Amino acid sequence: MPAPASLLGGSLPDLFAPRTVEVLALTVLRLGGLVLIAPVWSARTMPMRVRTAALLTFSICLLPTALADAPPTVGITPATFVSETVIGLAIGLAAACTVAAAELAGELLAIEIGLSGAALFDPLSQQPTQPLGQFLQLAAITILLVGNGHVVMLEALAASMHAIPVGVVPDLAAGLKQIALLGGSVFDVGLRVAAPVLAAVMVANIALGMLSRAAPSLNVMAVAFPLQIGVGLLSLSLAFGAIALVFTGWDASLARVLDAVFRPMLVGATGGVR
Repeated sequence: MPAPASLLGGSLPDLFAPRTVEVLALTVLRLGGLVLIAPVWSARTMPMRVRTAALLTFSICLLPTALADAPPTVGITPATFVSETVIGLAIGLAAACTVAAAELAGELLAIEIGLSGAALFDPLSQQPTQPLGQFLQLAAITILLVGNGHVVMLEALAASMHAIPVGVVPDLAAGLKQIALLGGSVFDVGLRVAAPVLAAVMVANIALGMLSRAAPSLNVMAVAFPLQIGVGLLSLSLAFGAIALVFTGWDASLARVLDAVFRPMLVGATGGVR
C-alpha cells in the first residue's frame, strides 16, 4: 500500500546536510517506540528483517516532516533518546490498549461462561490464552486493519512531529503519568464489551438457582455447565455486532488519548515546541 501524502513532507533531503543524520536517528527512535508496542507492527509473526526494513523506510519517508519542524540545533543526548522513544511508545500504547481491552473482555467471558480451563497458544504474543480472549483480540485487530489503523498510527506519529518536534525534550514526568492512567481504560472498555454477555450469564445462573430450590431432586450441576456455556456463546453471537461497534470508533478514542497524553508533556518542554 503506498504511503499517504500526509506522511511525506516533500522530496527527500540531502542525507549529508547539517543535522540531517541527527534528525534521522531521532526519527528512527520515535518510530521504533511505536513499532515496539503498537498492534500489528509489534506482532512476533512479522519477521525481524521485514520489521527493520519497514522501520528504516518509514523513517526516511518521515524525515522531511521531521526536518521541517526540528529546532536549528539537534543533538543526540540521553534526554532526547529517552523522550523520542517514550513519544513513540505512547502512540503505540494508545492503540494497543484497544486490543488489550478486547482480550481482557474475552478472559472475563471465559471465566464466567466456564471455558477458563481451555487454553490455546497465541501466535501473536507467544503466550497461552483463552479461546474467547484470542477470538476477540483477533476481531479487534481485524477491525483495526480494515479501518487502516496501521496507517492511522503512522499519521499520528507524523502529527506528533508538529506538536513536539524531533529533538525537543518534553515534560516526560507528566506524560508518563498519563500513560500509566491508560491501564484504567483497558479495564473500562473490556468490562463494557463483556457486559451484555455477563448479564445474560448472570440471569441464567439466577434461573438455575431458582430451579434448584423448586426441584431439589434435580441434579443442577449436570445441567449448569452446558447451559451456562450455551447461554454465554449464544449471547456473545447475538451481541457481537454491538461489540464490534465499540472497536470501530477506536481512531477517535486514539485522538482523545493522545491529546490527554501529549498536552501535559508540552508544559515545561524545552527546545522549541510549537
